[in-house]
Amino acid sequence: MGPSRTARPIAAWAIAAASVTIACWATVVAVRDGLSWQSFARENLGFSIVLVATMPILGAFVVTRHPANRLGWVFCLVGPLRGIEVIADVWVRHTYVVDPGSWPAGPVATWLLFAGPLFLLTIAPLMVLWFPDGRAPSARWRRVEIAPVVVVLLLASLLVLCWPLRGQRLLPDPPVVHGWRRAAILVCLVASIVIVIGALLAAFASLISRVRRGDAAVRAQGKWFVFGAAATFALNLVGDLSPALAPLRLVAAIALPVFSVVAIERYRLWEIDRLINRTVVYGVLTASGALLYACAAVSVGLVVGGSGASAPVAVAASTLLVAALFAPARRRVQRGVDRRFDRRAFDAVARVREFGDRHDREPVELRALLAEVLRDPDVVLCFETSEGGLVDQAGAAIALPSNDADRTFTLVGAVGAPISAVVHRRSLLGDGRLLTDVLRAARSSIERAHLQADLRIQLDAVQRSRARLLEATDAERRRIERDLHDGAQQRLLALALRLRTEQRRHAVVPATSTDLLLSAAVDELAAAVNELRTMTHGMPPPALSSGGVAAGFRELVGRHDGRVRLLGVPDHRHASIVEATAWFVASEGLANATKHAAHAQATLLASCEGGLLRVTVVDDGTGGATLDGSGLGGLVDRVDACGGRLRLHSPTDGGTELTAELPCE
Repeated sequence: MGPSRTARPIAAWAIAAASVTIACWATVVAVRDGLSWQSFARENLGFSIVLVATMPILGAFVVTRHPANRLGWVFCLVGPLRGIEVIADVWVRHTYVVDPGSWPAGPVATWLLFAGPLFLLTIAPLMVLWFPDGRAPSARWRRVEIAPVVVVLLLASLLVLCWPLRGQRLLPDPPVVHGWRRAAILVCLVASIVIVIGALLAAFASLISRVRRGDAAVRAQGKWFVFGAAATFALNLVGDLSPALAPLRLVAAIALPVFSVVAIERYRLWEIDRLINRTVVYGVLTASGALLYACAAVSVGLVVGGSGASAPVAVAASTLLVAALFAPARRRVQRGVDRRFDRRAFDAVARVREFGDRHDREPVELRALLAEVLRDPDVVLCFETSEGGLVDQAGAAIALPSNDADRTFTLVGAVGAPISAVVHRRSLLGDGRLLTDVLRAARSSIERAHLQADLRIQLDAVQRSRARLLEATDAERRRIERDLHDGAQQRLLALALRLRTEQRRHAVVPATSTDLLLSAAVDELAAAVNELRTMTHGMPPPALSSGGVAAGFRELVGRHDGRVRLLGVPDHRHASIVEATAWFVASEGLANATKHAAHAQATLLASCEGGLLRVTVVDDGTGGATLDGSGLGGLVDRVDACGGRLRLHSPTDGGTELTAELPCE
């Protein structure tokens, strides 16, 4: 049974604590023995102390977070292995240089210092082979794990062979050995180096295979590792150029392990593409700027040669030239790098920016563009409203998806105050910097779409408000009609009937004043009833409420004594406001035809097509009608409040056609 999950982190942190203790002891002793900061930065001792102090801490962190990942233990082992070299180095310096003979076991220290660094080579192939999950990619690559074991055996044999050479003979370089011992040492040393190199090549091949077969996350992890290795190499190279740059070697000591831990933890994993991009861009700019600066300084110095101020003039002119060219050069280099290393993101950003330069585009077009460049046909643009809700590009309310396996969202805007959200497939988060760059380029277009969506919401609110007012007005009209029909009209008819009955029952003599008074009263009551009927004539009939457009239109046509033909009506119901508006269009159109062309033949037609209820009134009268009158003008407002459109075609040479298109979905 293996160690518990609790025991593993404890052991790892114990190794880290011991390594840090060794690094602190070695630093104190070396400084006391006269080690300066320049020597610490330039010599291998400083490099080794940094490794001993930092690598086990990173390893303990990995073991704590991922106990099954063997890379954590590889990092931890760097502390003891490199710590042996650090202790031996400090011991040898003190025993043979600072205070000869003051410390015991000097020969043993020289013996460990000779072969100690070689043991660290056995870890290098494992770091590459096991990255990032602590296992080889497959059973075929596990054979590479045999190489470090063989190298350890060869190095152990090398130490045994070098035991008789311990002491001052190993300082500063190993002595020349003859005979079989020389051959054996040479075989062990060369074989170890060859095997380590072969194992490293095989390990890198396994990493390439892992990255090529892995998903986007594994590819990003591989980029982090390779970038860390390249940074380590570059920092070491630059640190060797001059003493002033020597501290970069100390940074190089932890560059690769830090980048490896970031990749293992998947912390800001997708920032690696931007990091590589910026490194290439500013690396090219730095090299080009330095070359340009040197050439300009030499050229200006030659031009103004002989003057005492030539050096300051050359420096100033070169600085101004490089500063003036930096911004345009950076843009050009950035475009070139983007085009070369991430062509898909480059093309996507270019298309989005081209779209943003045009201000006549609709939010629906922006959504279609994002869906195309992100290769996600189900992309949805969401905008925050003033009430705090979310709507899509069409103005419909929408809710953000939950954190499921397929869909997620990315906020666009300032932190804490996003203006919108883009709902997309979750795999886009692992597609490098495509999503980030596209949304950054689309920021202005999204803000404009947000304003358009907000305006559309306000217009819809006004439209709904007007529709509610129309519905309330129609409901009030129906109430008034019902009250007049069932109340005043019936009472007046009943009174007229009673007067006529009393007139007959009492046998009033015809032509007398009483008879004339009663007859006049009945006639006035009849006239009042007719006026009430005329007042309610322009109100929707009860048939419209009970039977819809079909029943309402048939009842309307029946009022015109055969002068109106009804060619067709839909047989299904619509919203009450739509039915009322359609009836008012038909009623006003027929009333207009009757008023201005008494003997004209009129036609009424209603049909549903493409989500629209189309009502058409046609007559063959004199024409010349306009929408400026009180009747048709009010009809325009009613149709517009319903979300429809009213058209009138009435040439002066005859004929009028009134058409209303109303939404019926």
